[in-house]
Amino acid sequence: MADETESQEQLEIISDSAEFAEMSEALQSRCKLANIKFSKEKDPEGGDYCVLELPNGREKRGFTLFNTTGLNKLLKIPFEKFTFLGDYEAVCCYEDSVIEAPIRTVGLRGLNDLKRLFQKQDETAAETAEDASPLFSLSNPGEVGDKKVVVGPASEEAKILFKRGFGFLARQPISLRLEGFKIATHDEALDVLERVSGSLFLQIDLIYDFPLALIKTRRYARRVRRNIRLDKALEFPKSSYDNAPMSLYFYARAATSMPLLQFLAYYQTIEFYFPTFSQADALRRIQNLLKDPTFRSDRETDLTRLLTATRTGGQSGYGDERSQLRATVQECVDANELRHFLETDSQVKDFFSSKAKGLTDHKLPIANPDADLRNDVADRIYDIRCKVVHTKSGAKEGELELLLPFSKEAGMLQYDIDLLQFIARKVLIAASSTIAH
Repeated sequence: MADETESQEQLEIISDSAEFAEMSEALQSRCKLANIKFSKEKDPEGGDYCVLELPNGREKRGFTLFNTTGLNKLLKIPFEKFTFLGDYEAVCCYEDSVIEAPIRTVGLRGLNDLKRLFQKQDETAAETAEDASPLFSLSNPGEVGDKKVVVGPASEEAKILFKRGFGFLARQPISLRLEGFKIATHDEALDVLERVSGSLFLQIDLIYDFPLALIKTRRYARRVRRNIRLDKALEFPKSSYDNAPMSLYFYARAATSMPLLQFLAYYQTIEFYFPTFSQADALRRIQNLLKDPTFRSDRETDLTRLLTATRTGGQSGYGDERSQLRATVQECVDANELRHFLETDSQVKDFFSSKAKGLTDHKLPIANPDADLRNDVADRIYDIRCKVVHTKSGAKEGELELLLPFSKEAGMLQYDIDLLQFIARKVLIAASSTIAH
């Protein structure tokens, strides 16, 4: 009996394998006709899976299928007609003049709350209803070629193409569908999606106090997991830390899904101590000037040098903000420890050694083993900080570029956030005091 069961299981595996092979061949044929790159790969356990490179403007977006269920679903839709849009979970079909993008709620309320808002259903009905009718549809019949803006249950095509994008959102995902808009290129479609969704979402927020957003693809840099100190046992607390920077530090630790906010909170943790450590740097420069045998207190040029050394960059701190950041990093971070942090992982090292287009042009000279990287790190951090904080329209060529939430550049921030966290920890430790018992 056991042998019979084992034989039956083997037959099922062979049957599934044969079905997968047959479906993948059919998919490969359709991809070839549509000029879509197709490949069949092996997973670590020896199983087959398929990878498609679907169009996404000037780029491609990988789409992976691991089983016959996924293959069967994709084969049932005209996937060749669709083009992905930018960094969004969104597609357009030039042939049908249609753009579709799943949407998400922002904050504590979910999609069921959105359904109740427009369908006026009770709570039970909203959670169980399979109604395929839209939540609302808006049109402008006055223009040639009626345009429609529809918010409602996602199409079958969207459910298949954006399965990963929907993720935790809902069993019945909601999408924004734009129909009748004149689109002939990827960039035109992307522009229409951003402009129309932005206008619609602001209306909904103003009228119903209900924020919505498009879904971005998750293209974050791999976070390097540093060694956990299992050799170090916990001990009774001996050090005391200031409440304000500690609050900012743990706020940053919690903001894992908001890279700009996380970066800024770590920066503010360090910024709290600018007056302390920039003063120490200024005092050292003053001492060096006064020790100079050629210094004369009755000579105007020497007094000017003294005033320059103590020049304040505001109500507190010494020097401008960049100088104060440099002084704080110099005072709190050991040059060898910083280099070790940057060189431990090869991907981290390569990232900081090259320009990060759109993020910063400031490379770190890691390849030079004799270089003290602290000032370069401070300058890189300050450069990014300015792009996060300073925003203005109508910037001229050569002026500061904006670093926007949900942008591809914001998704590249992870390594810089890790670096800033490392420095914030060192600053907190350097500024700590002994707990008085």
